[in-house]
Amino acid sequence: FRPQDPDVARLAEREQARITRNPRYRTPLTTLERLAAAEMLLTVSTGGRPPARRVRAVQLAALVTDRIARNFGGDRDAAARWASTRVARALDVPRSPRWPPDERRSFERLSLLAASIPDLEQWGASDRSRLVRALRAKGGRSEVPYVRLLDGHRRFRESLERLVTPSAAGP
Repeated sequence: FRPQDPDVARLAEREQARITRNPRYRTPLTTLERLAAAEMLLTVSTGGRPPARRVRAVQLAALVTDRIARNFGGDRDAAARWASTRVARALDVPRSPRWPPDERRSFERLSLLAASIPDLEQWGASDRSRLVRALRAKGGRSEVPYVRLLDGHRRFRESLERLVTPSAAGP
């Protein structure tokens, strides 16, 4: 995910440089708020092919929010429990994995999105394993491995593109 606004993108780059230079550095709250308020785009590698579609973070957020409203009466906690269980089962994750708390939390939060993929259970072992690594990586010390894992996961990227692409046969 990258900020669409060039000023915010430069701010994000400066903050990343500070964090790289000093891992103990903490971004000020006002800067975090500015970054969080900016519209973000998810641009993923297409292996040399032109990208079929840009997936915007706001589209994915709307997809998850709609599912929570429709299927869980707006109860995000219930939705998160359901999604985490469904995704863990689909991806062959043990019932109580011995992961660091931040990795477990990121897996649970991103499960809300991954649970929207209808054929997740049918993915091959390699695709499932790579998605587990990506979902866990979001809880790591740096976003870089997470972004690289997402960027390299073609099946996940294509699934997200299909989720946000209006159906030709739709209403």
